Amino acid sequence: MAAFTSKPAQRQKVIVCIGECNEAEYWLDLCSAIEILDRENHDRFANQLIAIRKQLFNLLTIITKSC
Repeated sequence: MAAFTSKPAQRQKVIVCIGECNEAEYWLDLCSAIEILDRENHDRFANQLIAIRKQLFNLLTIITKSC
């Protein structure tokens, strides 16, 4: 995979993924605010998203230290 040929490329890809998590959180909040998504599902999805984002930040830290 071309995106993973170097540590800087890996780092950039993870940064993009973190940004995508942030955008997904925005849409979850919006859907909840306009009552498309009920609170229970919002909270469930948001908790999963937070866990994924934490993993991505941990991965970013590991990649950054190894550059």
